[in-house]
Amino acid sequence: MSDNISEIMAGLDKIGERLTSLETDRVSAKAFAEKAQELGAKQADLARELLEIRQKNEAVPAKAEAKSVGDSFVADKAYTDFVSGAATSARAVITLDKNSTPTTVGTTGPAATSLAPSLYAGVFGTPNVPQKIEPLIPHIAVTTDSVDYVTVADTIGAAGVAEAGAIPESKFTPTLAKANVVNVAHYTKITKQLADDAPALAAYINTKMLYGLQNKVENQIVNGDGTAPQLKGLLATGSYTDASAQLTGAKNLFDLLLLLQGVAETAAYEPEALVLNPMTWAQLAMEKDSQGRYLLGGPGLAANKSVWGIPVVTSSAVPAGKFIFGNFTQTVTIYDRQQVAVEMTGTNEDDFTHYLYTIRASRRLALAVEVPAGIFAGDFKVPSNETPSGH
Repeated sequence: MSDNISEIMAGLDKIGERLTSLETDRVSAKAFAEKAQELGAKQADLARELLEIRQKNEAVPAKAEAKSVGDSFVADKAYTDFVSGAATSARAVITLDKNSTPTTVGTTGPAATSLAPSLYAGVFGTPNVPQKIEPLIPHIAVTTDSVDYVTVADTIGAAGVAEAGAIPESKFTPTLAKANVVNVAHYTKITKQLADDAPALAAYINTKMLYGLQNKVENQIVNGDGTAPQLKGLLATGSYTDASAQLTGAKNLFDLLLLLQGVAETAAYEPEALVLNPMTWAQLAMEKDSQGRYLLGGPGLAANKSVWGIPVVTSSAVPAGKFIFGNFTQTVTIYDRQQVAVEMTGTNEDDFTHYLYTIRASRRLALAVEVPAGIFAGDFKVPSNETPSGH
């Protein structure tokens, strides 16, 4: 933009010089007037261009503030109709950003004073949904109740062929698989007073309903065994590659990880993350050499949570002593049938006579590991005939 302005200013200077030159040369009044009119028009055009550039520079749109699931629900017409008595129930489907947690609720503006901890024990304005694994996985929206996909086992036989020799065969064996959409949901009872207080209700949805829902989804992504109504998770049989046969040279856990990285890269799947239980990571970070020095560099460096340049993601969804390692972007997909749906009614059971409402949160999704060769998982231990360092 600065280059454009410099060109415009240079153009204006040249126009002024030409007007001065015309006057100095004492041309006829008519010729001077015609030239002045022509140059004046050019000057006006340049000035308008300068104004447009300035306006475009100043008209930078403000960044839209992301809304939490709770805020989105209480801002929805379905909720306002419900609390006003115009409807007997409320339902809103909210798109959830997979790469961030919900924004802070009830801590700014007039709404902050209405959130009274003494009245709503356990309701907090800063939700904390510790999703660690789902953000690693790509999402695709679907409108069906199941997803058919194909996994391919390949044997590459390409090789040099002698003249008149037999050409080797490559085999690509496709296998049709199905990922069923699973409904993950829960409900609870709340008082009418809480339902009528929009900021408090938004915080309750984020800290209680959304947390419980996302926590269950995270657990299913890891541990679901594929039997209805469960997802077939990353640790289910057939969803990962057991690389133990290639790891017999590991003398400690760090050797194990380096060999895993080599196996993954050899298969052309650049590893993106190592997922461990927090206690398993703690044990790894505590590893010391024979002189008692931390192998990961001590408390100041272990906080970085990485080994051999691979980020370490800790999640309580992963069982202690297990690991998941690999490229999640190229190998796994979450298919979203329905984003987070929050529903509330006062007509369930005897809610009406007890000034209670029933509130429900749900999601519908499927998980598919299309390329098990890119995900390595199993027991996080060295072969039994080896001894970890520091022990």
